[in-house]
Amino acid sequence: MMPTPVFTHFPQTHVTGIVVETTNALEADPATARIPALWGRFMGESLENKIAQRAPDGRMFSVYTGYESDYRGRYTIAVAVEVLGAGAVPDGLKQFVLPAGTYLVFDAAGQMPRAVVQAWQAVWQYFESSRMRRAYTTDFEVYDRDKVRIYIALQENNMQNEMMDAVKAGDLNKVSELLKTDPALVNARDDQGNSAVLIAAYWGKTEVRDALLARKPTLTIFEAAATGQSRRVEELAALKPAELTAFSHDGFTPLHLAVFFGHGAIAKFLLAHNADVGAVSHNPMMVQPLHSAAAGNDLDICQALLEHGADVNAVQQDGFTPLMAAAQNGNRDMVELLLRHGAKRSAKNAHGKTAGDIASENGHDVIAKALV
Repeated sequence: MMPTPVFTHFPQTHVTGIVVETTNALEADPATARIPALWGRFMGESLENKIAQRAPDGRMFSVYTGYESDYRGRYTIAVAVEVLGAGAVPDGLKQFVLPAGTYLVFDAAGQMPRAVVQAWQAVWQYFESSRMRRAYTTDFEVYDRDKVRIYIALQENNMQNEMMDAVKAGDLNKVSELLKTDPALVNARDDQGNSAVLIAAYWGKTEVRDALLARKPTLTIFEAAATGQSRRVEELAALKPAELTAFSHDGFTPLHLAVFFGHGAIAKFLLAHNADVGAVSHNPMMVQPLHSAAAGNDLDICQALLEHGADVNAVQQDGFTPLMAAAQNGNRDMVELLLRHGAKRSAKNAHGKTAGDIASENGHDVIAKALV
C-alpha cells in the first residue's frame, strides 16, 4: 500500500536535458518503450557534464509535459539536470522551467525502476477516485540520492481551497467531511506553502488543529514546533540538525514558533541543541524569540531564553522591546524579570514611547510607576 501523498510547495526551477515523445501504452511494452533508451543515452554519453550551468547539488529530473490529453495520451518526457537559471542550451538539449506552486507528491520506495513504475500506477489509481483533478501541465520526478518523488500539478480551485477555507473558519464538520472524501487533504497547503495544520495554529482554531493532528499529517520541523509535537521535533532534529537553525517559508525558526505558541518543552529542547536564541525573523516583524515569549506572557520560556543569552534589549519592528510587550500586557512578573536582566526603562519605540508610557496607556498604573 502506497503512503498518503503529501502537498508540497516547490520553487521555480530550471532544468536542461534530452526529450522524447511517448505514451504509456508504448512504455508498457519493452519492445516499444522509449524511456529506458532516453535514460541510457543521457547516462551513457555523460550529457550532464556538457551542461555548463548545472546546479551544484546535481539533482536529476524526469519532466512530463506537452500532454495530448490525459495519462492515456501522448506526452513529452525529458531526462534532465537542474541548472542555475536560464542560459545557453547545448545543441540537442532542451531547457524547461518547472513552475513554482503546490504539488501533490508521491514517494517511490524500493528497487528502481520498478518502484517508480508502481508509484505512477498509484498516481493513476489515486485520481480515479479523488475529487481533485490533475492539471496535465508539467509533472516531474525528482531523483535525490536514494529517493524519488513524483510531483503532480493540480487544477486550480480544487479541494485544497475548500480545506483551507474550512480550517480558517474553524468548521470542524466541513474539515472532517473533506478528510473522509480525500484523506490526503490532511497535508493540504495553500499557495504560500502554509499547511492546513499550521493555518489552524495561526488562526487559533484548536479543535481543527487537534483533529488534523489526529490524522497524522506529515509535519515539517516548523509545523511540529508550532503545534507542540515534541517527538517529531526531536526526530527531525536528529535526521537533519541544520533544520534547528533554518527558517520557514514565512521567516521563522523552529524556536520562534515553539516560543510563540508557548511550547516550553520544545523551546528548551531546541535551546539545548544550539538553536539560535538571537535569530531575527526573515520578515517585516524582525522579531527574536524573546519578543514572542514576552508578547505571549510566558515567564518560564522568557527565563530560559535569557539564561541562554537572549538580548533583553533587542528591538523588533518599530523599535519595540520585550519590556514594552510585558508592560503592554500588564505582566508585572515579566517586567521584573526583564529589569533584573538589564532591560532599559528609557528605551523608546519608533513613536517615542517608553515601556512606562505603554503601561500607562493600557491602564497598568502600578507597572507604569515602577518603570519611571
